[in-house]
Amino acid sequence: MDQKVEQKQQSQDQTSNFAAAKQPKASERRLRQLDVADVETPEIRAYAEKTKRIDMALRILLLLAGMFVAAFGISLIAVLNLGSTPISSLPLVVAAITGLSFGTTTFIVNLFFVLGQIALLRRKFNPWNLLQIPSVFVFSIFIDLSMHLLSGVTGFGYVTALALSLVGNLLLAFGIVMQIRSKTLVQPGEGIVLAVAVTLKKPFGYMKICNDVSLVATAAVVSWCVLGEIIQIREGTLLSAVLVGLLVKAIDGLRRRITGKD
Repeated sequence: MDQKVEQKQQSQDQTSNFAAAKQPKASERRLRQLDVADVETPEIRAYAEKTKRIDMALRILLLLAGMFVAAFGISLIAVLNLGSTPISSLPLVVAAITGLSFGTTTFIVNLFFVLGQIALLRRKFNPWNLLQIPSVFVFSIFIDLSMHLLSGVTGFGYVTALALSLVGNLLLAFGIVMQIRSKTLVQPGEGIVLAVAVTLKKPFGYMKICNDVSLVATAAVVSWCVLGEIIQIREGTLLSAVLVGLLVKAIDGLRRRITGKD
């Protein structure tokens, strides 16, 4: 009997010791209860702010780089005369009618996109999105710069021009991925699609297709009525409408596989 009591006591002691071992020490408990603010110092706060500023600066640089790459791709497609990208069709037609630069008409058309977002979203419109205006202003400058750099790109045969158009679409897709990954701003062309999708409660992809078709149709009607012919709407326009979205998905998917990050 005494042996059984002793074994029971030993078992209880082992259980108590195990439970005590699992319990954090008093010092550990105090550390866990400390708030971040209790251990934060001015140096830590300054370092955190500096890190945030550096991160934002890098994201802005990525945005600007993406805008330039996209603008160069759009301009390359435009100078080949096989048809522009759907979103650029109307600015190019307005440029041909008014004599203004492609970049200038791009800025004007995108201003209407921003106004459309305000009209559709009203109180839901985030004032932060007004930064789309200076963003698209810089984008328009990049387009005019790219058009100047590509001014000598003419006289190619059809097959070569088609191949270069594919390169332009690839550059445009790269630029879009870079802008998306910067996690800063969307361009007004995408912003207006988002606003319509939210207002009508329709999928973004569906409204994107509707928006592209509407822009191309408007450009064709305006071009025919004013110039007597349809310009910058050809097989290259259809090619861009189909390819760019697919290329964006493929490039971003490749990026995720290489970096392991979403």
